[in-house]
Amino acid sequence: MTKLKFTAAALAFAVAACGTSAETERKLAELEQANAQKDSLMQEVAISSRLISDVNTELAKAKIRNNRLHVSSESPITASTDTLMARLRYVVARVRETESALSASRERIKGLTSLLTSYCVLLPHNAMAATFMPMELSPGLLVNSGTPYS
Repeated sequence: MTKLKFTAAALAFAVAACGTSAETERKLAELEQANAQKDSLMQEVAISSRLISDVNTELAKAKIRNNRLHVSSESPITASTDTLMARLRYVVARVRETESALSASRERIKGLTSLLTSYCVLLPHNAMAATFMPMELSPGLLVNSGTPYS
């Protein structure tokens, strides 16, 4: 009877071990999947950090006129993020201002070009630019001063 108890206990232990083995395999697979996801997320975080660092480096090159950058941070941890966002907003605002000024300049150039074209139409086609002669060939004081209409 004692032998039967030991055999039954061993059999129960073996059945329990087989059941736990399948469950252990499933849990191990889940852990491997979670570990792969963690590695993937860590890689994405590293890429994002590198991007933010590069953006911050480039934004640091922007010259801020008249100390226009005002940053108020709630904590030292968020200070660098707040500064980065303030610089980004400043650069975006400056780009908008510059684009607006560039558009106005283009319109002014277009207007001046059409005005110049209309003045060129008024000139005779055979009009030549003024030319200068050397001093030794100049008639000097023999030339009457003024124009015939003055």
